[in-house]
Amino acid sequence: MSLLSVSLLSFSLSLFSLLFAFPLFSFLGIVFVFSSFFLAPAFVSFLLVRVLFLGEFFMPVLIGSDFFTGALLLVVVL
Repeated sequence: MSLLSVSLLSFSLSLFSLLFAFPLFSFLGIVFVFSSFFLAPAFVSFLLVRVLFLGEFFMPVLIGSDFFTGALLLVVVL
């Protein structure tokens, strides 16, 4: 799968998580993924945003959306 299609998928998943997650964290994630569109593969930047920088994975309210988006990314990448 090309970098462009993975990037678009990651960006759309960030938009999807905006509906179900805390808006500030999701907004920052969208901005980071969009700004790193040409710098790194989107699934790497997506995981960095959600797990390292924003720590959403450890917020109990958001664990469901993380598992959902993570499973979609895993299926698409594999």
